[in-house]
Amino acid sequence: MGDPKLLLEVPHAISSSPGNSLAVVLQRRDWENPGVTQLNRLAAHPPFASWRNSEEARTDRPSQQLRSLIRLLTKPERKLSWLLPPLSNN
Repeated sequence: MGDPKLLLEVPHAISSSPGNSLAVVLQRRDWENPGVTQLNRLAAHPPFASWRNSEEARTDRPSQQLRSLIRLLTKPERKLSWLLPPLSNN
């Protein structure tokens, strides 16, 4: 399985350096180390809750798009009622 010490370390400098040979990468067995999964990854962020300008971000005011989404989700029967076909009396 490999050296347990290597599996517990997060080799930031080693994994991200472009000069690694395939043999070195395979010997480290990064796929078995849960601590390596964050390498070369952007931080998670919710794109649906972004602000459109810096003033809204500073005041932490919800964006117009998010406010529209909240209005739609609070009363969905109002927006989708036109999709329902009329019921027959039979």
